[in-house]
Amino acid sequence: MFFTTGNPDRFCDHVFRTFDADNNGHIDFKEFLLAIGVTSSSSSEERLKWAFRMYDINKDGRIEEKEMVKIIQALYEMLGPGATAEEDTPEERTKLVFSRMDKDGDGRLTLQEFLDGCLQDRKLAALLTANSALQR
Repeated sequence: MFFTTGNPDRFCDHVFRTFDADNNGHIDFKEFLLAIGVTSSSSSEERLKWAFRMYDINKDGRIEEKEMVKIIQALYEMLGPGATAEEDTPEERTKLVFSRMDKDGDGRLTLQEFLDGCLQDRKLAALLTANSALQR
């Protein structure tokens, strides 16, 4: 999938950060192989686990609303103008996601909450992972 009308820079930064497991600013061969494995995996759950790591910017094992807003902003920038309804802001989308997924109401998503929510709503999973294959 190519995004010719939008700006993928911020989203690419988040993807790079997620694949750069040792945080050294480079993707080494092992990290490269892991990236290929995740992106070509036929397992929706593996792709969703990777997406969880991307959303968990501070790497504390939970996704906070402010982290999700940043990733959704980057996704919307990548998709370009007109890809979403004007009232569908990253903040509103994040509120919707959390209302569906945050089962314990603590304002943070665990890996299990994220997986359960995405596996129950394939369209939401596709949006959150920028992956149309998850809609199947």
